[in-house]
Amino acid sequence: MDPIFPILISVAAVLLLGALGDVLFQRTGMASALWLVLCGILLGPLLGLVPREHALRVGPHLAAFT
Repeated sequence: MDPIFPILISVAAVLLLGALGDVLFQRTGMASALWLVLCGILLGPLLGLVPREHALRVGPHLAAFT
């Protein structure tokens, strides 16, 4: 597999979560940042869907979006 593929998938996931956070904000009135933090906790430590090694490798690339 191409080494850039996980980075592209991560960027797509971040953009999708951002859009979903905006939709949830419009429906509930709660800040979208709260939804994004909750999704991050759920996907990482609680369910283990995103391995720590992957997050550490992709993190610097995603930091450019913040």
